[in-house]
Amino acid sequence: MLDLVIRPDGTVASAKVLEGKPPRLFDEAAINAVKNWKFQPRMVGGVAQEQHARQTVKFDLKKAEG
Repeated sequence: MLDLVIRPDGTVASAKVLEGKPPRLFDEAAINAVKNWKFQPRMVGGVAQEQHARQTVKFDLKKAEG
């Protein structure tokens, strides 16, 4: 679970891990992933606003074939 600050243009300004299972194992990968995401900005009176959000990132690891 990450706490995000999202800029008015929808890009991620900052990301902080709130909870990880298992702890600390995927923190860096989760932060790096969301920094490349783009969100729909919150609009107030037709103007995009900075916002805070919480986002869960799940990793699905599969054994390589071959």
